[in-house]
Amino acid sequence: MGKIIAGTYEIDQEIGSGGNGIVYLGRHLRLQKLIVLKADKRKLTTDAAKLRREVDLLKGLNQTYIPQVYDFVEDDGTVYTVMDYIEGESLDKVIERGKKPAQKDVIKWACELLEALSYLHSRPPHGILHGDIKPANIMLRPDGTICLIDYNIALALGEDGAVSVGFSRGYASPESYGLVYMSTRRAAAFASNSRTQSTVPILEADQREIERGQRSAGPVAETTELADLSTEVADDRTEMASRPVGSSTSTPGYSSSIPSSAASGIKGKRVIRLDVRSDIYSLGATLYHLISGRHPVMLQPGNRVVPLTSADCAQAVADIINKAMAPAAEDRYQSADEMLEAFREIRKNDPRALRLKRQKRISCVASIVLFLVGGASTFTGMQQMQQRQEALTLSEYSANALSDGDIDGAIADALAALPSGSLFDAAPTAQAQYALTSALGVYDLADHYRAGGVVELPSEPFHMAMSPNGTKFAAVTGYEVTVYDLSTGNQLLSMPAVHSALADVVFADDDTILFAGERGITCASISKNEVLWTGAEATGLSVSMDGTKVAAVNRDDTKALLYDVKNGTVLSAIDFDGRKQKVAENDTLEDPDDDVFVLNHDGSFLAVSFDDGALILFNMKDPEKNLILYDSNENTFDHFEAGFNGKYFSYVAYDGANNSGSEYGTIDVANQEAVAGYQSNNAMHLKADETGTYLVEGGLLNKVDFDSQSTQELANVQNGSIRAFDTAGSYALVSTEDGRIELYERTKMQDSVTRDMPADFVLLSGRYALTADKNSPKARLMAFQSKENAEILSYDPSIEHDEARISKDQLTAMLFDINGFTILSMQDGSVVNETKLPDSDSIYDQQFRRSDEGSYLEVFWYDGTVRQYSASDGHMILEKQEEAKNRDLEETFDVNGCHIKSRLHEAPEVLDRSGQHVTNLESDGALTYVSGFRDMILTEYVAEDFSRYGYLLNRDFEKIAYLPDLCDTTEDGFVFDEGGSLRFQKYMDLNALKALGDTER
Repeated sequence: MGKIIAGTYEIDQEIGSGGNGIVYLGRHLRLQKLIVLKADKRKLTTDAAKLRREVDLLKGLNQTYIPQVYDFVEDDGTVYTVMDYIEGESLDKVIERGKKPAQKDVIKWACELLEALSYLHSRPPHGILHGDIKPANIMLRPDGTICLIDYNIALALGEDGAVSVGFSRGYASPESYGLVYMSTRRAAAFASNSRTQSTVPILEADQREIERGQRSAGPVAETTELADLSTEVADDRTEMASRPVGSSTSTPGYSSSIPSSAASGIKGKRVIRLDVRSDIYSLGATLYHLISGRHPVMLQPGNRVVPLTSADCAQAVADIINKAMAPAAEDRYQSADEMLEAFREIRKNDPRALRLKRQKRISCVASIVLFLVGGASTFTGMQQMQQRQEALTLSEYSANALSDGDIDGAIADALAALPSGSLFDAAPTAQAQYALTSALGVYDLADHYRAGGVVELPSEPFHMAMSPNGTKFAAVTGYEVTVYDLSTGNQLLSMPAVHSALADVVFADDDTILFAGERGITCASISKNEVLWTGAEATGLSVSMDGTKVAAVNRDDTKALLYDVKNGTVLSAIDFDGRKQKVAENDTLEDPDDDVFVLNHDGSFLAVSFDDGALILFNMKDPEKNLILYDSNENTFDHFEAGFNGKYFSYVAYDGANNSGSEYGTIDVANQEAVAGYQSNNAMHLKADETGTYLVEGGLLNKVDFDSQSTQELANVQNGSIRAFDTAGSYALVSTEDGRIELYERTKMQDSVTRDMPADFVLLSGRYALTADKNSPKARLMAFQSKENAEILSYDPSIEHDEARISKDQLTAMLFDINGFTILSMQDGSVVNETKLPDSDSIYDQQFRRSDEGSYLEVFWYDGTVRQYSASDGHMILEKQEEAKNRDLEETFDVNGCHIKSRLHEAPEVLDRSGQHVTNLESDGALTYVSGFRDMILTEYVAEDFSRYGYLLNRDFEKIAYLPDLCDTTEDGFVFDEGGSLRFQKYMDLNALKALGDTER
């Protein structure tokens, strides 16, 4: 067992060391969470009050691309900083392997780094410098994003008040060496009088300091004054030395000064301030190394690094990096935001699309030239091969973007994968057409929630909530509460929260939000962006369902307060009689989320669970009538979930530590009597509100109606268990323990996506859905979309059937399965005929036929009986006897000159006329039909859950479109059965898809 620090953290191994400390990989003992501990080599001499303020400042930092600082602890005289463990590898390791990253990746990383710097530089009161940006301090995560590690966490641990800033040769700015350059403007004016070159330093560094490569200087750097400087030059130096950090720019930096005691010992020296532009230089030097492969070291102090050119990268990128590395600070970008905007100008046009278009233009010009010299055929073939390869790559990008909810990105990538129409272009790939069709959702005609984009939160969320009308959501991220518009993803409000992972947020109504603010419970108006009132310190909150009252408790207090939401008046105090709720040892790190703290509809009852295992219903009007459901120490339950539905209070409790099962119960609060309850070996989850009581056991989600004593199944997850869920009307959205997000409507699964991490937050309303997890700052949105305008027939969804077909004259529709059929009028949906089929268990197959004589259903029995039923009125047209059917379940189809064999548990095989293998078809479902559609091929399948879908294939049997819920075809399109509605979509060829894609972008 490794060394234990402060009784909480265990050191596993050393993973790095530097001039100021040693870095260890460790583990939080209780949470079993990997963390990093940085042991500072210096002794702690800072004033305790000052240290506490600066510790709080660092713990309050929350940004996607910097690690979270959790704690500062002292052990045996050594101060340890506890922070996030960032999985991945540092960029210096990438460089050491001799691998130059792609330009698009460098641009992406640059933007992420600049977002991190913008955040650090803007922290109150004066901003924070990183001070040592270099490839070794940038981690590349497995998901392709970066993390800027080792930002200036030592600012609270200075020696005699000095602050150390890293000094890494090649990456440190000239002023870090003690060099200050004239700006281009000043140098031009000075050169007219002195003929001095603009790159000559105004101040020169102590050569011994440079050779040593390490300075003990911080935001204030010392430099030796030259005696022979002109007045103008000296003035320029003095201005640089005396200007506050951030002056002449809109972005503040970290401001400090050398103590008078130290300054008095520096003879003949002035101070020069490092500001945000020093970080800009270091970032530029880092990008320089990544994109060129050359270490950006000056050959001699005073010489500029050889600038990048178009031979290294795109000229626009080179210009940005060269400007960032300008010797004079005034010639660089003056803020991270300014440099970020420069990169975003490049990214406004999708780089992959631009590159593809540029290659196509070059290909056209080069092809014409090569035609003239006789090499056209070979060159065109090579170019087309390259185009096809890039199209495959972009098609994959599109699919990934669609999976992430980035619809615009998916459409853009799919369009970029298509040829421009040049004579020398390669033919469109099936993959590109498939990607564009999927991104546009052309053939998805179900009314359900579709991907609506991703909202980047300030950091990983602790808590989330949705407004009552389902149009806004709020997130507690670190020590900040933010509110977003679900329709646009735009931020509506941002206010500081208490420094605790327990910080809660709730909506009282669509415009009023209550949260655990840094000054106490805070009530704010979203539309006015202002605080309405504040109360006592709090972390946990619960608002009554009518929105009139809010209960608040602070960390491990032994009482709660009940407030009037309208004016903040304290209505009552609830005494817990010495009990307290369950709180993590370090609540800045994580919320165990094991407790119950919930008000009923009008705030007359408050349910609270405690760390001693008690669960109590507090009567707000008469404390003598409090109801104790579990008393202290009478059980081993350590996790509770509960809620109110009218007069009913329901709860689940389980022993997570020993995994000894769960217990569920429902109480009629009005009559104080038990209504339902049972025990289970599975973990259970519960949600109860005005819409109902919902209970999860394993992978099954049921809605419970106590008045009718009935249950309604809403979702049944196959081979998994539900972790979190929400409901809205007939829809249920669930997150599973293995990372799936599944959407159900009336028990039918509409959509399933697998993520890297299981979602901890699942929020659903009639208009929007949202999922997020505690380990990612990304909140994925979905928006409800209706395709009722595509409806051609509405029918009673209770009509049982597996398939639906429309007659050739389009006057009737037949819904059928092996038990029978129902014929409906296409004009008004009325029932024309209902027929039960005899001996249904012996039916071998059913085929709907269309001919010039009419449409009919042909039914085959295993004994060879064949019957045909008219699709117009259901009467039996004929009955005949054929040979008995073989029960080997092998089906064959002939289409497009090929023979297709479909066998049970095998992928359908395509054979050519000579019987040679051509390819295999999709095998996830059971193949039911193969038919021709124009010059293409249509395959139809039944999935394991009995849903139907199809694929449209080109003549090479490559997929070009996915057709969910496909039930029939017409001469010009497809019919989809959406459970109570038949809907039609006309076939869209590639030109129509491209036109729609251009419109949607």
